[in-house]
Amino acid sequence: MSPATRWFVATLAGALALAVVLPASAQDSTATVDLRVWQRIGDPLRIYVSARHEAGSWATLGTIPLDLDGVSSRRTFRYGDVALDVPLASADLATTVQLRVWQHIANPLRIYVSARHEAGSWATLGTIPLTLDGVSSRGTFRYGDIALDVPLPSGEPSQPLAETQNLRWLQHHYPDLHGQLTTLPWVSDGVNATETTAVDNLLYIGVTDIDNLRSTLALGWVRDDVTDVEADAIEWFQWLGHASAHDAASVLAMPWFRNGVTATEARAIRSVSWLDDEDDARGTAVIESVVALPWFRDGITEVEGEALTWLRSLDYWSEEAALAVIGMPFLASIENNDVLALRSLQSLAFQQDDRLDAVLEHQDFHDGITDDQTTLVVAAGTIRTASAIRNILGPGVARTEVAFAATEQTPDLKISVVRTGTQSRPATVDDVRDTVEFVERIMQRPLPVDHVVVVLDDYAVTENYGGTNFGYALSLLSDSEQHGTPHDTLVFRTNLVHEIAHFFWRGHSGWVDEGVARVFEYLYGVDAGVSPGLLVAPRRDGCEAHDLAMLAEWNPSPGQQGRYGCNYFLGQMLFQELLETLGREAFTQKLRELYGVALTTEEDSETAGIAEVQEVFDGQLAIVEKHWSGALNAPEGRPFDEGVTRTSHGLIQWDQYPTQDGAFVTFSGTLLGDAVLSKETMADARTGGQTNFNLSSADDYDYAGSILPSLVSGRWILDDPGDVVASEYALDGRTFTATFRFPAVLGAPSDYVILVWGFPDASRMPFIGNEIDVLGYARVRAE
Repeated sequence: MSPATRWFVATLAGALALAVVLPASAQDSTATVDLRVWQRIGDPLRIYVSARHEAGSWATLGTIPLDLDGVSSRRTFRYGDVALDVPLASADLATTVQLRVWQHIANPLRIYVSARHEAGSWATLGTIPLTLDGVSSRGTFRYGDIALDVPLPSGEPSQPLAETQNLRWLQHHYPDLHGQLTTLPWVSDGVNATETTAVDNLLYIGVTDIDNLRSTLALGWVRDDVTDVEADAIEWFQWLGHASAHDAASVLAMPWFRNGVTATEARAIRSVSWLDDEDDARGTAVIESVVALPWFRDGITEVEGEALTWLRSLDYWSEEAALAVIGMPFLASIENNDVLALRSLQSLAFQQDDRLDAVLEHQDFHDGITDDQTTLVVAAGTIRTASAIRNILGPGVARTEVAFAATEQTPDLKISVVRTGTQSRPATVDDVRDTVEFVERIMQRPLPVDHVVVVLDDYAVTENYGGTNFGYALSLLSDSEQHGTPHDTLVFRTNLVHEIAHFFWRGHSGWVDEGVARVFEYLYGVDAGVSPGLLVAPRRDGCEAHDLAMLAEWNPSPGQQGRYGCNYFLGQMLFQELLETLGREAFTQKLRELYGVALTTEEDSETAGIAEVQEVFDGQLAIVEKHWSGALNAPEGRPFDEGVTRTSHGLIQWDQYPTQDGAFVTFSGTLLGDAVLSKETMADARTGGQTNFNLSSADDYDYAGSILPSLVSGRWILDDPGDVVASEYALDGRTFTATFRFPAVLGAPSDYVILVWGFPDASRMPFIGNEIDVLGYARVRAE
């Protein structure tokens, strides 16, 4: 933190000090702070804040201008911080609440707020959108209010600095430094837990290199006080000194370190200090190479800090690779694409096989990876085998289509489509852009990456799956963009939606990530006019988990395809019911809140699991608990078995779900809305009745046959194994009924789906397939 910035924050913190008296039930747990954000209507970049305790007055502190002088790593948001000193009622103590106000650069009317206790995490409350729907009496400002229950620590009074062996060592050998350390204002008035740790780490610095301690104690930001960020920086600098006292001394001389460290810079020191995890000469060489980089010496931006994080992770798996990569041209300066390339290389190193060597030893990279080659390196990081990587890197094999698009949230979106064997399709880039915007519109925030790399190669997709999101790129099967029918187009786009959703929804419990991504597919399909019955994940073979609790206990990997498939099925079941209960607007707001649990700017990410779902959907706990531990997928109660419905069937009201009685199955239903059957009358049905009711396998949706009406004369030619003539087949305006003998050739026991075909309205305009749409469906268990 620079002196000027420190003065500003200190002044603002003093100006916003709140005399808070907490109720007994809230003491040492939470403090409710009312925050008001003001925006000048004629100049939306001018932001002001007001704050008060919930029982206080806005007039106590007044309205204070807030400079939004911070910029997010992807340069899509401006932000500014406010520190509020909150006294505790139970003792002569105060705690500091930090508030952050975010403003979207491309759309300055969009405001978000974050809050935390100074020793806490931004992730606890997440980042909350704030609607500025109030208008001042003179009409010159808009404003919005939010009440934040900020977690507070229990807090302990400061204690005198305890004598330790290292402190006595310093006093004996270097009494002048001992005097400097013990007379620091934040030490002499007593130390809390954070300050005690900071003192210990300062002593460790001295044990490693006394000159580095002498220089550290001379730093202004160490002498005045020690914030949490600065305490972290001291700890990680101590580890850097342990790895290489020489390089630690080099960092001490850098202006950005001498002027005060930001959270990004502190994390950068951590990443560099961890580069020597083996405590060997090669690790020291890696640190030396990083510290010598011009962009490291000039000061660490957020994107450079992210690059160091992934370089450190690469180093963990392959020190040799990290040392080789540091000197490559693409790391001479750091852009977002360079970070994606580092993530790709780290992913290959993690595999601990020959895939990383297939990249680094390729002839095109003998002189190092250049900026122009980073997208190809990103694509190579998605490939499953070393031989396939060598193939994709071969001359003329990979063809890359690059386009710059814009969404409301990501005005500088870059899209790269890498193909290895298919003809290009001009509309693919537009499909990617549109699906990115769809996902961003629901999430109300930019995609975590501003360069979407789509790899169309069968070896880039996790085996037996249709697509994969790696975090730095997504992959789909090579022929997935080749569309023969409108249905093919929809499948491609919904697959894109699923994988793009995983840029947000990844790293959480599998059923959260896959279940939410499936709901994104569902919402996209509904917007496209598709019957909901086609948009739900079927229960696949191998999905034997009775409920989410059992699935969480198993924690299957993607390689365990049957069990892992339960994440899609059981996860969507939960979130689908929450969607139908809350309605789309309220549900998507809850999704954003759930994502906020993992959104953090200065702390390691947290993950969303059952505890977080219970917290966010606290008004729907009965639904959550039913899916978590209610054994809905136990053999005796699986959805659709014995005609039990699972979700809404769109345009069909099932008056009788398909029910077996002996050898016969009976069902009946009513058309909803303006829906019409494919063949509306019995006369029509007798000429083309195979398009009204079909049988398909519940396992893979393979078509089995048609349920046909009896003919007045002649007989049907039964071409498919499941073709059957119904003993009862009635169409009566808006209702239908059928009874048929279940085809013995299909075998029993088995699960089948009865699909009802038609048109969403009388205009007879289809939305899916070549001619007609599925109005609804239900399953039947044939015994």
